[in-house]
Amino acid sequence: MRSTSLALLLCGLGLFYSFAVCAQRPVEVNDTIEQYILTYDDLSWLEDPSNEITFPEARQLYLNNRFNANEIYAPHNSNTSASYWISVRIKGNASSTKKWLLEIFDQTIDYVEGYVPEN
Repeated sequence: MRSTSLALLLCGLGLFYSFAVCAQRPVEVNDTIEQYILTYDDLSWLEDPSNEITFPEARQLYLNNRFNANEIYAPHNSNTSASYWISVRIKGNASSTKKWLLEIFDQTIDYVEGYVPEN
């Protein structure tokens, strides 16, 4: 059941497309920072009430500025039968020597899938 499913567009959109969407700024990978806690303005989102949007479709919607700027401290899904696409722009650092981990602390999410560029 995909009642509170969530798909994350990680890194990919931020690394491949440097222009801003919804004034979303990229989170920069920096070895001098031990951890980075994402804030509300690090995220943009798209509701998928059909639960049928594919990654290529979501990517195109992102590029067409169809994602919404997140404006609240703790995002929530108001439509529990929908899927939500969340974008986090991450600016990679090829010289980083750390292994980075993305943790999601939301026990109401049933499913998470990440999309990361291959380049």
